[in-house]
Amino acid sequence: MYHIYSVLKKGSQSTQVTQLQRSLPTWASNEPLAADGIFGSKTEKAVEAFQSAMELTADGVVGKATASVLGLWTEIEEGFDASHWQEILWDEFEKGDLSFAIFKASQGATYKDPQFSKNVEQAARCGLDVGAYHFCSFQASPLAEAENFLESISGKPIDSVFLDLEADAPSDSFDFEEWISLWLAIVSASMPPRIEVGIYTSSRYLREKNLQAFTHLSKYALWGVNWSRQPMVVPWSQWSYWQYTSKGSMPWILGDVDLNRRVKKRLV
Repeated sequence: MYHIYSVLKKGSQSTQVTQLQRSLPTWASNEPLAADGIFGSKTEKAVEAFQSAMELTADGVVGKATASVLGLWTEIEEGFDASHWQEILWDEFEKGDLSFAIFKASQGATYKDPQFSKNVEQAARCGLDVGAYHFCSFQASPLAEAENFLESISGKPIDSVFLDLEADAPSDSFDFEEWISLWLAIVSASMPPRIEVGIYTSSRYLREKNLQAFTHLSKYALWGVNWSRQPMVVPWSQWSYWQYTSKGSMPWILGDVDLNRRVKKRLV
């Protein structure tokens, strides 16, 4: 867990400026912004454009308000996600700075990940918060896919659940918004208040499926994916979870693994 940012402004030079430059959305600048760690005039103009779009004070200074919207000020926790494709050597597990893990539970109306139960049990035993996700196929009704997911996670020590949105539809006339909304409503109604419900997706996917206008989706937590910079996914203004690489490495996982960050959970 760590704070990423201090106040940055024109003239600042640091690795923090590099992260700022990588995190600003491409639309904030009329030309590609070099991630050189130097806060010059181009970076200042891009910051002002971002602040204006986010209805912040457009002063070109990256303080707590601006950095928080970018996800750069928030206290962060580290974690990973996995499915049966990763072989996890739980006997060799070292927690280190890890706080959470998210595992694939199901896909479509019938498939259940064969490693899910073991992964959840072992991760909970090792002191990790545990999340579960459902990869939707859109090949069955949202009720059928929701029931498959709920059966998969029944009785498991789960802290968060996610709908994985990356699959194509069976036809051009498919109503993505209706299907997604129904699945989320069914699952949310079955969850106790303590369990977080979210959506795993990317800005490109929502744009391609014409889902950015459906602001009601933003009431769910965003697990955004972007392997080059922090995810800015409309209609969300801020991510809750960020899958920042698919090429992570852990000595107790064979092969590559997805690594994630999440906004630190506050105890109430």
